[in-house]
Amino acid sequence: MAIFGDLDHLPFFDLTRVLAHQTGTLFLRTAFAGRSVELHLDRAELRGLYLDGFPTNDPGRLRDTLHGLMTTATGTFEFQPTELTALSPHLKLTLSELLEPQGGAVLPEAQLPHPDTRFSPTDAPPAPPTTLAASWHQVRPQLEHGASAADIARQLHLSELQGRELLYRLRAAGLIVPVRATHMFQMAEQRPHLEFQAAVPMPEAVLAIGGGPVRRLLNALRRFTSAPGRA
Repeated sequence: MAIFGDLDHLPFFDLTRVLAHQTGTLFLRTAFAGRSVELHLDRAELRGLYLDGFPTNDPGRLRDTLHGLMTTATGTFEFQPTELTALSPHLKLTLSELLEPQGGAVLPEAQLPHPDTRFSPTDAPPAPPTTLAASWHQVRPQLEHGASAADIARQLHLSELQGRELLYRLRAAGLIVPVRATHMFQMAEQRPHLEFQAAVPMPEAVLAIGGGPVRRLLNALRRFTSAPGRA
């Protein structure tokens, strides 16, 4: 079933997390400085990206587009589940690696986690990108019991801003999730289609969920699991 929503309610980064187990096409009509973006997704992989209808293959252009979507994207989105064979894929790139900021990139403070938000490792963390391997090895023991950017900064003698930036990068790589969201993401991994199934056949569903991204995702899960007629 189709998924509709607004990036003001569900930011692009959180949207990619929701779609991590789905295959299909994500349409962003005016999200990139008024230009349209079309992403072909196969679970955690980007299989194609079109900017104003033209395929984009250059790695630098891909990163610039995705980071622009993470930091400035506004407007509506639409996701259409599609068989991979119908997507005409021209890429096979790990989305989390593309979303990871390049060395020296300035991260917008509005995108950084709150200093006191606690994070823990995902249920089955992927191999960290090379640029994060040493940091991941260093902070993972603290994160096993839940740790915030403020905690990490104190333990590693970093500034609070550096601690927030490190957790941002670890989250973008799919290595950690907020502690309050860990159980929700484990449920989604165990039931890959939980986010989008409807109890009865219907052509589309509209996401119009207020509040923070975690609350919106929890409300979406609760909404579909409690739908009448679900087996």
